[in-house]
This record gives sequence, structure tokens and C-alpha cells, in this order.
Amino acid sequence: MYFSPKDITDNFKDNINEVVFELWLYLYVFAL
Repeated sequence: MYFSPKDITDNFKDNINEVVFELWLYLYVFAL
């Protein structure tokens, strides 16, 4: 399978955003 660099970076950013969002969600829940 071939991925262009842009596809990889876009995927990477999406994954990072998802992880960051989940981390904030956990922090928020534990803070309460």
C-alpha cells in the first residue's frame, strides 16, 4: 500500500488529537 507523506501526517495528527482528547477526558473525570 502506498501512502503519500500528507496522508501520513494527517493520520498522525488525527491520532494525536484523539489521544490528547481522551487524556483530557480522563483528567476531567478524575478531577471531579
